[in-house]
Amino acid sequence: MRLRELHLNAGEPSTRRIAAGTAGAVSHSTVHQALTGKRLPRWGALELIVEALGGDPEEFRAAWKSARLQEDSPEEPADRAMPADSRRYRLSEGTETGLGRQRIAYRIAERMLDSENPQEAAKFLKKEFEGNPRSPLTVLYLRALAKSNDSGITAVLKTLRGVDMESADAAEAVADYLEDHLGDVEASLGHMLNALRLDPGNGLYAWSVAGYLDYLNRPEEALPYYRRGAELFPTDNLCVAGCARALVKAGRFAEAERVARSSGSDDIEVKEWLAQALALQGKFDEAEQELRPLTDRAYIAQILVRILLTAERYDDALKLVERRVDDDHVGLAFQATYLDVLIAAGRTEEADRWRARLEAQWWEREGRRS
Repeated sequence: MRLRELHLNAGEPSTRRIAAGTAGAVSHSTVHQALTGKRLPRWGALELIVEALGGDPEEFRAAWKSARLQEDSPEEPADRAMPADSRRYRLSEGTETGLGRQRIAYRIAERMLDSENPQEAAKFLKKEFEGNPRSPLTVLYLRALAKSNDSGITAVLKTLRGVDMESADAAEAVADYLEDHLGDVEASLGHMLNALRLDPGNGLYAWSVAGYLDYLNRPEEALPYYRRGAELFPTDNLCVAGCARALVKAGRFAEAERVARSSGSDDIEVKEWLAQALALQGKFDEAEQELRPLTDRAYIAQILVRILLTAERYDDALKLVERRVDDDHVGLAFQATYLDVLIAAGRTEEADRWRARLEAQWWEREGRRS
C-alpha cells in the first residue's frame, strides 16, 4: 500500500491532525513532505506517520529502504555522477576546488552509510563538520549520527542553533532536525528564515516559517508568510489551506474565500476553511454547498452542522446528524454534537435522553480504562 492510499483510506486527515496523532514527535511540515513526496522522511518519522494513519509500518519498511537507497545512489556512471543531494552544494565553497572536495567527501560518507556503517561515516564527517559547520555535509553528518543512535547529535544540534547554513536545503534540513530532536522551534524558525532568504521563491519555505511563527503564538507575524506561500505556490494545498486558515483567524473572511477559491482545489482542508470563510460572511448556503459532498467524514459533518445551527436551520442540522450518529465508528465528539443540535432545536426530552446515554457511555469507557 502506498502512503497516499493509506491517507485516503484514513479519510484524508489534515497534516496537522496527523502530526497531532504522533504526539508531536513529527512536525506537520514533515508530514506534508512525506505525503506529497517532496522529501523522504527518516524511518522513525515515517513509522509514526503510518501508525497515526492506522497502517502497519512493516508494510512500508522495505519500500522506504529501497527509496532511501535510490535517493542516495546516483543513476549516472560513477565517473560523471553527482550526489543525489548535489543541489545542496549550490552555495557551499566558492571555489571549484573546494566544491569538488566536498563532493568527494560526500561520496565517501555515502558509501559508508550504504554499507550500513553509520558510525564510520559519523567519525569521518566529524572532521568536516569541525572544519566548516555551515557546509551541506553537516546534514549528512546529522543523518549518520541519527542512524547510529549517537547521543552526540544533541550537542551538534546545539552548536548549529545560531549557524547560518550555506544552502537553503541544508538550512531546511537542520530546522527539521532541531524541531524533531530538540523541540527547539525558535532555532528552527531561524534556520527556515535563512532557507527562505537563500531561496526566496520557495512557497513551502514561506509556509514553514509561518507555521513556526504560529506555533510560537505570533499569528500577526505569520500571516504575511502564509500569504507569500499561497502567492508563490497557488495550487499547493498545504500553502493554500494554511493561508486561508490564517486569514479566517485574522477575521479577513473575504480574502480567505478568494485565496481558497482561486486555487481550484478539492482538498478537504482547503474546502473546510473556504466553508468557514463563507459562513462567517453569512453565506450559509454556499458554505453548505462546499461541505455537503464531504460529510461522510465525521469532523466535516460537525463543521457543517455548526454552520447550519448558526443559520438557525435546525431541521437540516438534525437530518445531517441523525444520518450518522449511530455509526459504529463515530466517536463521542460527534454524538455530543447531536446533543447540541437537539438543545438548539428545543427538543428538550430527546436531549435529556441523549445526555443520559452519553454519560453512561462515558462512565463505561472510563471504567474500562481503570
